[in-house]
Amino acid sequence: MTTSPTDTASASAFSSSDTAALERETEVQAEEQVTFEQIWNETHRKVSSGWIRQNSFKRICLQFPDDYLPHSNAISVSLKESLAPEDIKVFIMADTTYGSCCVDEIAAAHVEADSVIHFGNACQSKASRLPVLYMYPWLFLDAPVMMEKLASALQTECREREVCVYLDIGYHHLRELLGGASSLYKQLNEALQPKELVLEVYPLAEEDADAASSTQRQPASASASLWVPITSALPISP
Repeated sequence: MTTSPTDTASASAFSSSDTAALERETEVQAEEQVTFEQIWNETHRKVSSGWIRQNSFKRICLQFPDDYLPHSNAISVSLKESLAPEDIKVFIMADTTYGSCCVDEIAAAHVEADSVIHFGNACQSKASRLPVLYMYPWLFLDAPVMMEKLASALQTECREREVCVYLDIGYHHLRELLGGASSLYKQLNEALQPKELVLEVYPLAEEDADAASSTQRQPASASASLWVPITSALPISP
């Protein structure tokens, strides 16, 4: 459904079937709930408001997966406050037409939105009508514990192999730690001791995807013989 935080009268107009809603509710209950701080911090706020101002958007839809909904109104209020005194309309989208990973341009069209900010897991399928900004959560990573587990489980397997470690949604912010003597890259290299190590994020940001063909990392990641995902469940098996 698509609603403004201050106007819920038309909420039922864009709702999907009760069966689909119940199925999604069951899935959500099995997952660990995200906190407000994980999905909306000062960086999220600055990036979102800056993107809106730079492009002069006036009607913005915020699309949330079901497990983010308890925080949706607070995020909407925070965003509008950061954009004040500009006349900006912010709408909350939930119970979307497609899976939550896809941008729901159909629902956004009902309120004549000129842009969408998409929260949570994203397949980044190409939006045809509206510009989209993807907002990923910031999840905590206990790096020393993870390095210990990776070394114990995979160090022997990684030696003399080209290894690609990719950071899933929730850990993209760790890209800022790629430089310096104590960088994430250095820690992973010491823990896994591969022949060659490539560190990537998934899914790629649009600007990263566009630039991928011109980077030196692409051939290495494409030829890697072992892929290690860093996700919220921290699966470390090859």
